[in-house]
Amino acid sequence: MLHTIADIAAAFVGLWIVLYLLGVDQDNLFVQYVRDMAYWLAGWSQHVATVEDEHLRLVLNYVLPAAVYLFIGHGVAAKMRHTNRRGSPSTVAARRDPRPPVRTPGA
Repeated sequence: MLHTIADIAAAFVGLWIVLYLLGVDQDNLFVQYVRDMAYWLAGWSQHVATVEDEHLRLVLNYVLPAAVYLFIGHGVAAKMRHTNRRGSPSTVAARRDPRPPVRTPGA
């Protein structure tokens, strides 16, 4: 679930980069929605790169949050999956139970 949220966040930011570089009509409602969503998601990283070229500045300021969402989101999700497998209540209880498993006849 967490990796899906990270993918969606990175997709909005990446889509805005592509739309901007393609020079699409920014008065379009869909483009405005993608731009606003990407700005909201990448607001913390704005003005990190102060480059004169507007296209390069936009790419640098939006690629950083997209990469952070992907790497951190997928890393945390993987850690959560790994922790859940190792420490789920059923596996912990099974490790603590000294009795051998009960086998039914015919199974």
